[in-house]
Amino acid sequence: MPEETFFVAVDGRQLDGEQDISQVRQVCTQYAGRQVMVWNEALGSWTDPKTLPSFRASAAPAPSPAPVAATAPPAPAPAPYAPAPRAMHPAAEKASAAGAVLGGVMTEDAGALKGLLDFKFENLVAPKLIRVLYVVLVVLCGLGALGGILGGLNTMFQGIRFGIFGVTVTGLVMTVISPVIAVFYLALMRVMLEGVHVLFQLREKLGKS
Repeated sequence: MPEETFFVAVDGRQLDGEQDISQVRQVCTQYAGRQVMVWNEALGSWTDPKTLPSFRASAAPAPSPAPVAATAPPAPAPAPYAPAPRAMHPAAEKASAAGAVLGGVMTEDAGALKGLLDFKFENLVAPKLIRVLYVVLVVLCGLGALGGILGGLNTMFQGIRFGIFGVTVTGLVMTVISPVIAVFYLALMRVMLEGVHVLFQLREKLGKS
């Protein structure tokens, strides 16, 4: 029965070739105090040799056998040894992903703002600035809707206070119609910006063709 052989890794660095039991014991003695792991097809994963029955016997290490020509096809090489990654807390993982996305957005927008100083118009910054412009439009539309609602409520309460029916109706109309106008204007600007974005995409594809 052929002697069992192993692939050996010391502190995550895999040694060359396969080692028999006596050679693995020599490696464990040579690198005492360091992490020694072994692997073969029977194990399926990297394992500490101290936990295997083959290494529990305290026999003296035998001399290394002379190299013999291989008669059987070589065993498949094991996967490189890699320590298991430390688990990250879900909150920390989400924060890291959000930070990476935010960093990419800030870097891209910063490049677009620098392009405003390109007086030769060699770099087109409009596709990159569309996102910034839309964010500004969303903020302005939100503030406009909020201002219209507050102004309408103030007008409506003044009409109720002084008993003026027309002023009350005007305030009610302003309160209702302000967010509608803001949403309509935002949708219109969105369509326009998407049209500009599509034009730049077509220009880019035509330039590559």
